[in-house]
Amino acid sequence: MAINVTINGSGGITGWSGTTARPGEDIVGTTYDASAGAVCVCRYKFTTDGYGATGMSFRLNNVRCTVRGSSSSDDSIGRMRFAIGRAADTYVGYKGNKGYAITTYSYADKYASGSLSVKLLPDTVYYLWVFPASNFSGTTRFNLGSCTLKTTGVYGTASSISASDGVFGGAIPITLSNSVSGVTNTVTVRCGGITRTLAARSAASNFSWSPSLSEYGPAIPNAKSAQATITATTFYGGAEWGSRSKTVTVSFPAAAGPEISEVLLSCDNSGTAAEGLSVYVQGHSKARASVTAAAKYGASISGCALTVGGVTVSGGASVVTSAPLSVSGSLTATVTVTDSRGLSSSVSRSFTVAPYTRPGLTGVSVYRCAPDGSAAEDGICLRALATGSIADLEGQNSMTLTVAWKTAAGSYGAETPLQSGAVSVLSGLDPDRSYTARITLTDALGNSAAATVAIPTRKWAMKFNAAATAVAFGKAPEADKVLEIPGDWSIRRGLSPSEEHALFSGGDTMTGDLYIAKESGSEFRARSTGVKSQIGQTIPASNKTLGSFTVEDSTGEACAYDNVVKTPGDSLIRTFRLTRKNAGGTTVSNGFSLEISRNEASAVSFQGGGKNAWRSALGIAGMADGLKIKYGKSTTGSDGTVGVTFTGTAFSSTPFIVCSEQGSSDNMFNARPYNPSTTGFTIKCRRLSGTTVSAAASIPVNWIAVGT
Repeated sequence: MAINVTINGSGGITGWSGTTARPGEDIVGTTYDASAGAVCVCRYKFTTDGYGATGMSFRLNNVRCTVRGSSSSDDSIGRMRFAIGRAADTYVGYKGNKGYAITTYSYADKYASGSLSVKLLPDTVYYLWVFPASNFSGTTRFNLGSCTLKTTGVYGTASSISASDGVFGGAIPITLSNSVSGVTNTVTVRCGGITRTLAARSAASNFSWSPSLSEYGPAIPNAKSAQATITATTFYGGAEWGSRSKTVTVSFPAAAGPEISEVLLSCDNSGTAAEGLSVYVQGHSKARASVTAAAKYGASISGCALTVGGVTVSGGASVVTSAPLSVSGSLTATVTVTDSRGLSSSVSRSFTVAPYTRPGLTGVSVYRCAPDGSAAEDGICLRALATGSIADLEGQNSMTLTVAWKTAAGSYGAETPLQSGAVSVLSGLDPDRSYTARITLTDALGNSAAATVAIPTRKWAMKFNAAATAVAFGKAPEADKVLEIPGDWSIRRGLSPSEEHALFSGGDTMTGDLYIAKESGSEFRARSTGVKSQIGQTIPASNKTLGSFTVEDSTGEACAYDNVVKTPGDSLIRTFRLTRKNAGGTTVSNGFSLEISRNEASAVSFQGGGKNAWRSALGIAGMADGLKIKYGKSTTGSDGTVGVTFTGTAFSSTPFIVCSEQGSSDNMFNARPYNPSTTGFTIKCRRLSGTTVSAAASIPVNWIAVGT
């Protein structure tokens, strides 16, 4: 890659040669006069190798510079200059200061050296000329010995490659760019483990590679593409300048994908309500595709997919089933077969899905009748009429229409067939029993529609049962020891028509003096004595809205009432009282009493039951329904105060508040509420010691807030 040689001289020569310029032969070791006519001291000949060079350096040995006619030395060796040229160049042109200066010299060690960046062609003869600078006088002479010379770098480099991605079965052009003329290249391509030589030491610059599917397909069975490495090895003469490579991607074309020869599409109703039918049923059926396909060029089939209505389902290599068909009408099923390379081919088929809707009933009419079908409230027959509708499913659907009935406490009897749109008269009813009749329509898929109709007893103004242990108004009694009314009746109470309130409605029952039990499980009890009732509720340690509480009369009979206290406005319930109780149900003496009285003044009074309770008389002109109660226990801080924020739904207006401290010290002053609002208030507690009032800290305080 470089030359490193020593070019020997012929030794020292005595005598003078005059001032005539010397020719350009190899006259190493010859002494020259540095007079005005001397243009060359010495010339060294060398030949580059097959790589050429981009630079060189040299060292001149045994350099001697003397003064003419004297043996004294001249230390101006550095004033010599040099030049590089081929044999055809004229050295005369380098006379004087036109060359390159010697870069390093030493008179004591008798050497001089220089270097130069220059492009030297491969396998070419060059000369190193050494000559004096023009400012040397004719009284100086030079004597040079051998020259050690070295080249560096490479003049020519490996050719560069230009190529683009391509496809198997097509041609990929390859272009080489050479650094110098006269080079040759060996071009090879390796892809899929296969290496092919396109040219051997060719002087051409353009090549073409055509990778065939049949050759490279079996070598690349599991990828859509492969990397191909193109390599150019460059030669100049007998020397190899090196190699360059370029990688391109070669892909399999779509035509190399699998070939589908047959697709059979069929209806799959297995495991569904439509099993047994041969028609595609909306919402139930699936499409099943049986596929015959073959892969190409060494690949294999990896799977199939079926797309219907935008929903794709993957399957095996030859069979795939769609998702349930959610739409009806003409649909397209697309079968896609994929091979081991990931290439795919598709085939589409059309088919029709029958629309499906659940069964429906219209024109339902069921009532008591006489044997001839005429309406009769005391009839012993049932007249039934209904029209059923089902999806046609290309004539493969069918319907079953039936009627059955039961008593209130019984179960449905046998299903009796009906004809759609036709009247049926059925016997077997008791005129003093109520029934529920049910008409059911079922289709071939097992889906059904049903309608129920209440069949009442015959009408009575008032009727007792045979044992005189039950009574009913507007109907016949059907249970023992109850008072009954029809389902669309209600019982009302009130002091005047404008104050009427519905106590209960049909479907409720009553026992004792007056008892109504709702189906929800809540109940209300009241007695005609009109005595004061009491609400007992244990007050917890946190702010809480009453979720439920107990209403008790004088005999202790309790009921769970609403979560909002209601003031009914008549003599039935006149007073509520809220009393703090412990966990065992025993009334606590230092608790609260809250009494809402419907007295003549329509006033509400609050009584704090603690040792030094704060009392607030709340004279309200009338009491509206929907009274809310919030209550809790708070503990004062170091400054004797504590803020209370109501949880849950806030009051719509500022509530009335009662506070009672739970301390036992006789010198406790009191606990009072301040700054009440719809969302909370502040409690202040003070301690009296002699004539000094100070903040009472860490004092538990019970409180109650009442409002709307």
